Amino acid sequence: MDDSLRKEVREKLIRHLDNSYIIISIGDLREFIPELNELIKPKELNPGPTPKLIPPKKRKIVEDDEIIPLVELERRLIRAALEKTKGNVELAAFEMGISERNLYRKLQTYGINHNDYNDK
Repeated sequence: MDDSLRKEVREKLIRHLDNSYIIISIGDLREFIPELNELIKPKELNPGPTPKLIPPKKRKIVEDDEIIPLVELERRLIRAALEKTKGNVELAAFEMGISERNLYRKLQTYGINHNDYNDK
């Protein structure tokens, strides 16, 4: 939010409160929010040119005819995610669709050190 809009919102809020209107309930707040939304609503949206999307590299974790235990597949997936994110556990967990805490547990279980992937 730019300074002029912030100033305008502040002035509107002060003017609203100066009119002896005190927001003391959810109902009062619900009546006041639409006024602020109208004020804050962007005047004009100009997103500019659409960026070209580069498809991600496809990494082969498993060979076509290979049958491996699920534990080994998970280990390979974790390593691939850490390589892709250069050891960033938060991003790797996001990429895998699991929580960061869960990924840390799996790293400990499989004996994988995320710091080994920092320079790759």
